[in-house]
Amino acid sequence: MKPFAKRVLAGLLLAGPFTAVPAHEYTGGFLGKPAQATDLHVVVCSNDGTGPAEHLSFQLNAGPPKTGPLVSAQLQVPSKKIAASVTDPINGDRQGSPGLQVRGGDTVYYITVDKTGPGIANYSFTYHCETASGGHTGTDLSTLQDQ
Repeated sequence: MKPFAKRVLAGLLLAGPFTAVPAHEYTGGFLGKPAQATDLHVVVCSNDGTGPAEHLSFQLNAGPPKTGPLVSAQLQVPSKKIAASVTDPINGDRQGSPGLQVRGGDTVYYITVDKTGPGIANYSFTYHCETASGGHTGTDLSTLQDQ
C-alpha cells in the first residue's frame, strides 16, 4: 500500500465507526410564529439500479430556541394506507427524534412537519430510501409548502 493510501486509511479508522449508507439531509426548515404553520415535503423512493426501495428511513432534529414549541413530523404513504409520526422531545439538543422506518416500497412519501403551538421553530431532518438489504437506492425530495 502506498504511503498516502495508508494515511487516508489510518485517518478513516481514527474517525470512528461509520455507515456506508449515504443519508440525505434537509436543513434550514423553519416554521413561522402562527401555531398552524406547517411544511409539506415529498420524498420519492425508486429503484435507481441498486434495487427497489423497501422503506424510507427518517429522523427529525428540532433546532433552537430550546423554549420554543416541540416539532413533529408525520410520514404518510396514502397509496398503501400507511402513516407514522415522530417528535423531537427536546429542541436544540442535537440528539433528534428516534429514528423511523416507513415500509412503503417504491412510492411517494409525504412528510408533514408541524409544531405544538405558537412560536418560531427551526428543524432539519435526515432521510434516505433503502432496499430490503439496507442498501441505498433512489431518493428525491421536493418541498410543496414552506410556512
